[in-house]
Amino acid sequence: MGTQGVEPEAIRAALDHIYRRPEFLRAERTTLWERVARWAAEWLRSVELSVPWITDVFLALLAALALFLLVRISLGLVRLLRSRRAATAEARAAREAPIAPEDWRRLAQEAAARGDYLAAVRALYRYAVASLDARGVVRFHESKTGGDYLQECRGSPELAAGFARFLSIVERVVFGGRPCAPPLYRELDGMVEALSRGAR
Repeated sequence: MGTQGVEPEAIRAALDHIYRRPEFLRAERTTLWERVARWAAEWLRSVELSVPWITDVFLALLAALALFLLVRISLGLVRLLRSRRAATAEARAAREAPIAPEDWRRLAQEAAARGDYLAAVRALYRYAVASLDARGVVRFHESKTGGDYLQECRGSPELAAGFARFLSIVERVVFGGRPCAPPLYRELDGMVEALSRGAR
C-alpha cells in the first residue's frame, strides 16, 4: 500500500510521533549539580502545590543566609582593615627611634582607651619584647618572630614559661581572630608587667 493520497504534513506528524518514543531518544547528558538542581526544582514545585506559601519561606531562608554571609564577610573585612591600620601605626611608631618600653605601654593604654584592643595587644607585645631587650634577655629585630624571642628566653625557664603563655594568647588574638574584650586585655597587661619585673 503506497502513500498516495496521504498529506505530507500527516507523514511528518507520524514520523515525529515515532521519533519521540523513548527508544529513539538519546540519553541527555547532565552533570550531578544539574540533576540535583532539577530534583530540587521538581520537589519545590510539588510541595508548592500542597503548601502554597512554601516558596516564600524558602526564599526568606535564602535571603537570611545571604545576609548572614554578608555580615560575616563584612566583619572579617573590618578586622582586616583594623589589623592593617594597627600594623601601620606600629611601623610608624617603630621608626620614631629611640622608643622606650614605657612608650609601647603608653600606646597600648591609649589604644585600649579608644576601644581598639587589637592595636592595644600588639603594643603590649612590643612592650614585652622591648622590656626584655632593655634587660639583655633578648635582642630585638624586626625580622624576629615571637618564637624567636621565646627561644632566647630559654636561659630562664620561669621567664620563658611566662612569655610562652603571654605569646600564645597574643597570637590567637592577632592572628587567630580571637576577640579581645577589656578583661582579656587586663589579663595580658598583668602578664606583661610580670614579665617586665621578672626580667630585672
